[in-house]
Amino acid sequence: MAADEGPALVNPSHFPNVVVNARAGYLGILFGLAGPNVTLCGPGTGLEAVEPGDRPALA
Repeated sequence: MAADEGPALVNPSHFPNVVVNARAGYLGILFGLAGPNVTLCGPGTGLEAVEPGDRPALA
């Protein structure tokens, strides 16, 4: 359980319908990656990520 073991030991694939970026999170943990993570899950979500406030995250 995350409360006992910490969030780094929780396997995101155990709740795939809750976390849409479970695979990206798992790969981040596996390879020790850190930083922003964007998961596109709808027809217009890619366009929303290009708003002026989000541009530094895409660089």
